[in-house]
Parts: sequence; C-alpha cells; structure tokens
Amino acid sequence: MSGGGKRRAPGRKTGTFALERRCLTLDEWPERDRAAWEAAINRPDDPFEADGPLAHLATGTRRARLMAWGNFLAFLTSRGLLDPACGPAERATRENVGAWITGLRSRMGANSVAKYILDLSLVIASMEPRFNSIWIRRHPLRPRHAETIASRKPVTPFDPGTLATFLFARCNEFERKTEPVNHKTAQKYRDFLIVLMDLYFGLRSANLCHLRLGVHVTEVDDTYRIDIPPEETKAGKPVSSLAPPDLAALVRTYLQRFRPVLQEGHPEMDRMWINRDGDPLGPHAMYGLFQRVGRAAGIELRPHLVRHTLATTLMSAAPMNLRLASAALTDKGARMVSEVYDRSGAEASQAFWQKLRRSLMHS
Repeated sequence: MSGGGKRRAPGRKTGTFALERRCLTLDEWPERDRAAWEAAINRPDDPFEADGPLAHLATGTRRARLMAWGNFLAFLTSRGLLDPACGPAERATRENVGAWITGLRSRMGANSVAKYILDLSLVIASMEPRFNSIWIRRHPLRPRHAETIASRKPVTPFDPGTLATFLFARCNEFERKTEPVNHKTAQKYRDFLIVLMDLYFGLRSANLCHLRLGVHVTEVDDTYRIDIPPEETKAGKPVSSLAPPDLAALVRTYLQRFRPVLQEGHPEMDRMWINRDGDPLGPHAMYGLFQRVGRAAGIELRPHLVRHTLATTLMSAAPMNLRLASAALTDKGARMVSEVYDRSGAEASQAFWQKLRRSLMHS
C-alpha cells in the first residue's frame, strides 16, 4: 500500500443497519416523492420559469433535507406504513411523524433529533407548498430547547493569536530548511498553511477545501485575493479578501516550492490543496487534517471550531455589534438580530474586523 501506512478496517456496510436507522436513497423513493423532490430542486433553463424552492440551497443543506426525508421513508417502510400510491403530504400525518420522532429519540441525542425534525419540516414544505408543516417543528414529542443545548458537544475555544503564532513559526521553520523537500514535509507545510488561512479568512470547510487557483485564489500585485461567489457559499454572500503580506509570502512559498512536490508525476489541476497522490483534498481529509494540526499545537481543533472561536473573539471585543461577527464570517444567522441595530456603523465594523484579523496574525 502506498506510504506504508496502516490499512484502516472497512466501515460497517449500510445494509447491515436496521432499516429505520437508514436513509432510503432517491432511487428507492416512491415515484411521487421522487417527482416532488426533483421539482423542488429544479432550476429551469427558461429564465421566465421559477426555480424550485430548494434550488438555491448549498449542496450540504440540500443533502441534509434529502437524508431527513429518506430516513422518514425508511422508518415508514420498516413499520409497513409506506404506501407507494400516497404523496409526501399524505405520509406526514401526526401519527407517523410522532412515531418517527419517538424512534429518533431512542437512538440519538436531542440536538440531532431537533435537526432532523427541522429538516423534515422544511423539506415537506418544499415538496408540498400547500402543506402547513409548522406543526412538525412544534410537535409535543420534539426535544425542548434546554434539552437540545445540553446535548450538544461542548466547545472549548482556543486562543487564535497563540495558534497563529505557532502556525507561522512552523511554516517558517519548514521554509528555512535547505534540504530537498519530500512528500512528508510538503504535506505538513500544506496542513499548517490551510489552518492558518482558515484562521484568517474564517471560511467554511467546504469553501476552504474547494479553493481553485485562478478562480478563487488569484495573485494581485504582491499578495493574493480570495474571491468566492455567492452561489458557492452557504449564506449566499460573496467572500472577497486580501491576504496580509506575511500570509501571502507563505502562500507563494507553498505554490512555488511545496505544492509542486505533491503534484509531481500527476496531471496538473487547479485545486489549491492536493494530497501526495496529486488528488484534491476532500472534506473528510480536511477534518482529519485539522485534528492533526490541533494535536501538534496541543489543542482540540476542528474546522468549524475555528469559525466558532473567531465569532467568540469578535463578540468579546465588540459585544454590542452582532453584525461584526456575522459579516466577518459571511454568516446570515445573525441577520434578523442585526436588523434591530443601526446600520450606520457598517464601515466601522468592517475596519475593526480587518484590524483585529491583522492583530491575530501578528500577536
């Protein structure tokens, strides 16, 4: 096996799980359900035709809705309640939904159950626009807010300045080495740089993972610009930012010295982050990468934890400005709260965020 690493044991096959624990794939759905889903995600070529209600969603969000309905169908199948002649609205009865929620609560935490319930409510409303699905989110068997919060995995924010200092030091250490670069060194430099860029730009892991040279990452004078169009972000907001000089220098070194070692002998591609086989890094590899870097730094680290910590840092520095954290992380979650506040301070908020980011990089 390449690299001489330990071969991981194969995961458990989906078919070995109890039916109600699975999610029926789209091909396994009844015809009416499948047609309703296809209509919901449809994006017609004719500009005069309206997009389906799910057409604008990011891939991950759409997948979550697909899994929620697929699991509901699997549950009904396991109980002998799936009638192919019925449509989605006819399946979502109070009795069926209540039994499904009870089954979910017997095998998963309250936070996960709450997410499934929300996704089921939203997907049925998209497939059956006339169906009032609000009652699903208010079902008496749903987890209460306090129960949901208590079930969440505890998050331990780290000091972003300390982590930035560690990452800069490690990248500079690899850069000063004079011996030829090997795959191991190139991978470590790449890993530290990925986390450092996420610490600065606060990107979601999907956007960070899929950065493309010449498309999302372009060289501008003596630095690099990150540009991600709104249709590729979860919040539907564009990302556009310049890397500071110190970070730009590390990016340039990666592209000129370390990335070619990973790419050597493999077809050229425009993806910024590649593995030792010349293939693009995937989301699962990105998760493991953050964990490895965290262990090297002596902290617990996950991709979303970086965004969580940045938001915590921002709110600690400016507790009255919710829009600051929302705008900095291109997140629409605080939009409704932000509308309560005066909009005249938007430029000051952006300037403060840029100043704080620079201080994090040089702390």
